[in-house]
Parts: sequence; structure tokens; C-alpha cells
Amino acid sequence: MTRVQIQALIAARIAYEDFPIFRVLSAPRSNITIPADLAGKEIGVSLNTVIEYVTSRVLEAEGLAPEDIAFASVPSIPERFQLLMQGQLLVATLPDPLAQAAIQAGATNVIDDAAYPAYSLSVLSFSVDAIENKPEAIRRFLLAWDMAVQDLNADPEAYRALFLEKVTVPESVQGDLRASALPTRDPPDRSAMGRRARLADRTRACLRRKWPTRTRSTRRSCPKCPKRRLKRLKQRRRRLHMAVEGAGSGPAGRGERATPRALHAPWEL
Repeated sequence: MTRVQIQALIAARIAYEDFPIFRVLSAPRSNITIPADLAGKEIGVSLNTVIEYVTSRVLEAEGLAPEDIAFASVPSIPERFQLLMQGQLLVATLPDPLAQAAIQAGATNVIDDAAYPAYSLSVLSFSVDAIENKPEAIRRFLLAWDMAVQDLNADPEAYRALFLEKVTVPESVQGDLRASALPTRDPPDRSAMGRRARLADRTRACLRRKWPTRTRSTRRSCPKCPKRRLKRLKQRRRRLHMAVEGAGSGPAGRGERATPRALHAPWEL
């Protein structure tokens, strides 16, 4: 089994109704206006990236069959923008704010990920080694991130100049650019996000336990840590084997069941 190397802990950006992350755009005067018009049309994306993934999922959700979705590889986003505006690409997927500039220049917003936010989000990820060996440093980083998100959401205009200094934004949209609210630590939609979101919850819950200050027995009590699953399984098999032979010891021998310590509520620090 391949060992997981990277773990996503929290969502850093989510597609909202008025603030999508990616837009599927058609070239000016192309007469492509609805997702059904995209069947068989090559869509400019960067292959094997989240842009290709989001584009595929959104169009499939709109009723297109996978065989009707075709892609053209244009890894450079500025080049993709230019090809779209020149009509050399009929369709392309672009992120905001460049997508906003394309719309102002005549491109048509065919569909965007705000219609299906479960498929598109940015996350904060850490290596599994860092999560296991530096839990306190990651906890402090997430605290600092939360403080920054609260400041930005409370007064986004106060940080507009800094944003324009650090991020390349076309001049045509700088005046109308509105800052999207950043997600707080509200629980995501489990029905949409599934197993990966639950794993993120488990990891965050483990971080909040502050293992370096706990005893060894407390560390073993966490029921969700993948690193300890194999060890716990071996222990249970050993106890069951001993109980069958009449020489049981520990919880299995006494007919009791060890109850692990409850995890802290997810999405809190």
C-alpha cells in the first residue's frame, strides 16, 4: 500500500455564488453560450491539474458525456487568455480575476464552479511527516491563518492596495474588483466532500490533542491515527487469541471493551 505523503487540513478558498474560482469561457462572437454547446469543442486548460478536473466535473454535472468533453493543452494562463480573446481557442477555463477581464473584453461566461462548489476549492496542505512531528507548529500556523482570515473578511478594502501589489490583476478590472470572503472553520458539506474531508477532520482533531504534553497511554488512545491502526489491530488479534485459549488478559480477557478517549469537536482550535 502506498503511504499518503500529503494531507489537506482546511479549506483556504471556496467557490461562492458571486465569487467563482474558475470560469469556462467562450471566445467573443463564438455563439457558444450554454454548456450543451461545448460538446466536441476543445477547451483550453492545463492538463492534469485541478483546472482540468473542475472543468470535467462541472460539465458532466451539466449533462455532457465524458466522451463529448475535449481538451487542448495550454499550460500558461496568460497565453490561454490571449488565445481565447483572439479566437484561436473557442473555449478556455480561466481563474479570476483574469476571467473577469476576459468577460469585460467580450468573452461569455458559459458556466463556472460556483454552480457546483463541491468540486472546486483551495486547501492548506501539509506533509504527513510534518503533521506527525510538528503538531504544535502547525496548530500555531492555523491560528495565525484564522486571525488573518478574520481581518480580511472584516474589512477587505483595507487590504486592497496590498492585494494589488502582490497579485497580478489586469488594469481593466482593478477598479471593479471585489474581494471574495474567505472560508472560516465551518464544517463543510460531508455529503459532497466525503472521505477526504473526514480524514482532514481526524487529523485536525489529533493536532488539537497536543500529544507532546500527554502521556504515552493517552497518545495510544486516539482511535483515528493511521500510524497506530496496524498496532491496535495486532493487539486485538493477540487478545482474542489469548481469550479463546482461556488465558486472556486485559480488556478481552475480562469481557470488557476499552473505550477510547473522545476526540475534540472538529473544526475548532
